[in-house]
Amino acid sequence: MSAWKALVALLGVQAVLAAAAATLEWTYACGACRAGGISLGLVGFAFYTGLFLSALFAGATRFLFAALLIGFGVHVLLSVQLLAAGLPCWICLGAAGVSVLLAVLSVACDRANLVRMALVLPWSVLLVLAWSGLPRPAGTASATVTDTAAVRLVVFEQPDCPYCDDLRDRVLPPIEREFGPRLQVSFRSAKELPAVRRTPTLVISPGRRDQPTRIIEGLPTAESLRAALVEIGGRP
Repeated sequence: MSAWKALVALLGVQAVLAAAAATLEWTYACGACRAGGISLGLVGFAFYTGLFLSALFAGATRFLFAALLIGFGVHVLLSVQLLAAGLPCWICLGAAGVSVLLAVLSVACDRANLVRMALVLPWSVLLVLAWSGLPRPAGTASATVTDTAAVRLVVFEQPDCPYCDDLRDRVLPPIEREFGPRLQVSFRSAKELPAVRRTPTLVISPGRRDQPTRIIEGLPTAESLRAALVEIGGRP
């Protein structure tokens, strides 16, 4: 298979991955606030479907290659943000891997794309910063933070979110009293991570890294949060 045919096929794969991401975003319905307001999955689906059709009917154009290289930069930067925040979305990471292959195939199709890559990658950085805002320091951690916690809970929140206030004032206090030093709680701004769609978003991870992470979007009840903490590996 030629580099061009492989590139066109991967564009179709990328559109499918974006559609899967959009489906996951919109099936996590809840009554909580939304952060971001735009579905990255839907944007990605429209973007890669357009490029796929452009590749089929217009062929290898400069516009197509420039768009692919910008997409490559955006995917890589967003994946770094996801991993740094402890949210390893496998669909997003898979899409980032496909974007790397698309960038490699772009260069294989036209060596001039190495120069174009240097020109367009700064625009990828600007796009990600415009979406997520400049990196911010983590919010004030709860008084329960310890190095020996069995379960870690990171809460992504935003200002003027009544559900976030309800989580702080009503849901978390009895949970923190029950679990004590075995639970580490910290708060971070939802603007740090474009993947956060609804606030509060809670990321529950075990002290042992060989166990899975649990994500709760929206305001949980005290009972459901307690059950999730126990499931991850904590115990009162």
